[in-house]
Amino acid sequence: MHPRDSTDLHLAPVALQVDAKIQELSGKTREELAYHLASEIDRNPRTEEQRAKDIVDAVTHLVAMSGWTAAWDSRGVRLSNGRHSLVIGVGAEVAQYIRSG
Repeated sequence: MHPRDSTDLHLAPVALQVDAKIQELSGKTREELAYHLASEIDRNPRTEEQRAKDIVDAVTHLVAMSGWTAAWDSRGVRLSNGRHSLVIGVGAEVAQYIRSG
């Protein structure tokens, strides 16, 4: 499979930036993660869906997405553009935070 257009060519820098932010969050305890997200995202999530959205928002904050979108997937953060998608996995603490806060 080859890149179809410039959007496909931008996937690598987008994925690398998102992955770096995921790695940063994955190194935190659940308490540190909750504090970091509360200060960066400025929301108080009460549900699993809200916590997942906060993670996605935190890892894409200030990333030039170049046509790619990000959403939570049961395995991590899914980057999508048309028919193409890629899931970047998250650490155990991030997954546990989403499930139970």
